Amino acid sequence: VDATFTGANGKSYPTDGCIPDTINHVRFVRDLYERVDPAPRRYTVPVLWDKKKGTIVSEESADIVRTLNTGFRQLVSSDVDLVPVALEAELNAVNDGIVAEVGGAYYKTLLASDDAAKKAAFAVVDDALARLNDILATRRFFIGKGITEVDIRLFHTLIRLDSSLTPAYKDTLTKHANVVAPRADAEFPAEKDRYHLYVAYACPFACRALSARNLLGLEDLISLSVVHPVFQKTRPDDPTDSHLGWTFVDPAVDATFTGANGKSYSTDGCIPDTINHVRFVRDLYERVDPAPRPYSVPVLWDKKKGTIVSGESADIVRTLNTGFRQLVSSDVDLVPVALEAELNAANNGIVAEISGAYFKTLLASDDAGKKAAFALVDDGLARLNDILATRRFFIGKGITEVDIRLFHTLIRLDSSLASSHKDTITKHANVVA
Repeated sequence: VDATFTGANGKSYPTDGCIPDTINHVRFVRDLYERVDPAPRRYTVPVLWDKKKGTIVSEESADIVRTLNTGFRQLVSSDVDLVPVALEAELNAVNDGIVAEVGGAYYKTLLASDDAAKKAAFAVVDDALARLNDILATRRFFIGKGITEVDIRLFHTLIRLDSSLTPAYKDTLTKHANVVAPRADAEFPAEKDRYHLYVAYACPFACRALSARNLLGLEDLISLSVVHPVFQKTRPDDPTDSHLGWTFVDPAVDATFTGANGKSYSTDGCIPDTINHVRFVRDLYERVDPAPRPYSVPVLWDKKKGTIVSGESADIVRTLNTGFRQLVSSDVDLVPVALEAELNAANNGIVAEISGAYFKTLLASDDAGKKAAFALVDDGLARLNDILATRRFFIGKGITEVDIRLFHTLIRLDSSLASSHKDTITKHANVVA
């Protein structure tokens, strides 16, 4: 009937792919809801409609997926089982863990009102995708031997996330993620003084990599730069470029630093870029590839090749853990092979939950959103407190990457709680013991 459609913005769009309502013959989804109940509500899709009763069965996608999976098996046989009973608990945990984290971070990137909020959201996306990449390194499906609801959920978020990244950052889900290997013929071989680590004390992801470097005794092998914790315009002379990002300053030259907000800050603790001598972290990325992208820390830099080895905290922690053992012996093993599956499960479970809840407290746009986020924080901390009641380390008999991840989230969470809720995490005695 209509080859084009005029949106609320006044623009015209093709109607290819649309299928009209041949059941109720209404014009708007809202009309379906008001046929059942005229009270105002969210008029969302999907909607599963009962033609006989003329009513809504469900409008919750999770419920619809599960009812379709079980409700029609006597009518249509299928080898596909999206929610196997034996895997249901594991599916629920993953849905509430990394699936929710990736999905929530994606929506935060869409709803962010400024560059700083968008950067924070993409940092959460990057971290979650790095862990997802590790999980899928040895398997085709997330859980079990066939497709499940988790794969469906991730797929539909990831294709939209990839599309969102591409126009915004001329980037895709493929990022710098290489490894340093203890072989002379490796692309990035382990060598003393070859690599440089860029971090920000203000960034929990960067501090994970810094902790790994120091705990593994790599301070003499891998040099360091520390950016100022306050963002500045990275292209101050370009009025069309509003990006705010990490800046290098030298305390020996400048005792103070003026942020993008116009305020003056001390430069104590900063370490300038003594390798590339650039002013902004953005400059490092643009030396490798001028295409816009998130200019995040940490960055592991190869001085010989003049390029980025990795910009992913999870990958850097693991490559530091394994790549330099022939040069520096260490009793610390942040990712013991025997514990790797358990570490991955913790990272995708309670670690992701607490970290995700913490970032939600920072990004919440109103009191209701903040209150809901702090409720998630409190629930996660209570469960963490129970886990740590009988052990010093989260997994095993020594410090692992899980402990590092939790530590750098918890110290920031404690500060955030103290300033906003006049509360601290010390009420969870086992967490701080």
